[in-house]
Amino acid sequence: MRRARGCAVLIALPALCWAADDPGAGWQDVSGNRLVALSAAPAGDGEAAGEQTFDPRWYCSADQHWCVRVQAGDNEEQAVLIVRERSAGRDMSRHELTLAIGNADGGLQPWASLIELGPAAGGGVLIGLDAQASTMYSGGGASVTERIVARVMPGADDAGAGEVLRLPVQGHASIRACFSERDMALRAGACQDDYGFDATLTLEPAGEGMPVLRYQTHATRFPSFASRQQDSLAHGRVKTSELRTVSDPACSYRRVYRFRDGAYVADQALPDCSEFTEL
Repeated sequence: MRRARGCAVLIALPALCWAADDPGAGWQDVSGNRLVALSAAPAGDGEAAGEQTFDPRWYCSADQHWCVRVQAGDNEEQAVLIVRERSAGRDMSRHELTLAIGNADGGLQPWASLIELGPAAGGGVLIGLDAQASTMYSGGGASVTERIVARVMPGADDAGAGEVLRLPVQGHASIRACFSERDMALRAGACQDDYGFDATLTLEPAGEGMPVLRYQTHATRFPSFASRQQDSLAHGRVKTSELRTVSDPACSYRRVYRFRDGAYVADQALPDCSEFTEL
């Protein structure tokens, strides 16, 4: 694969391209943990996005009981996730968590769901932050969104609060595959290799105690033979039957995460999907 970094080109990559709302919002497991959908409230004073790299709006549950928003951290590699709990229009509790976001130059946005923890889990909530990083190539580009999930304890208790899980939830890459008229002929005019990765994180209904989380992924590539591990032109002349988007079986998988020793752990090792989840 031939590519050059750092060249300014126009590519079809939106500045903010967030994972779709997770299915199952509103689900409740057998322990009373509940997945709650959040939606963006109208921007208030000082909350317009402007040139900021994060969405400053509150994301709230339908009853306004829970609201989450992002705030800039002390440096470019940190962000503050704020969650408030309200009743009868008054704040009952408010927590601020500082999270490491790395090079999230593509933007930040709260996870559009939270998990309200039942009595068996000790109360509080699991909230999340979606952090997007991006890069450009000569004739293409890529973006990756990582979800950082954090636990917030009930009331004013901050002991045990903090990050508990970090997973990729979206990845897209478009890489130039033609560098001459001969290349265009070999590729039958299909001069971009495209890669896609999408994932959902939701509540496992049969989970007990701390929420059990279900992580489902789907990865695709176009053309069917595309690979970021080798020069696509080495494939030779492209057949019409190869000009299709196909699922990648190894990186389209399901895992179940359980809470152990202060963090979430998968029931099986994850495959190497860096082809889809890294820039």
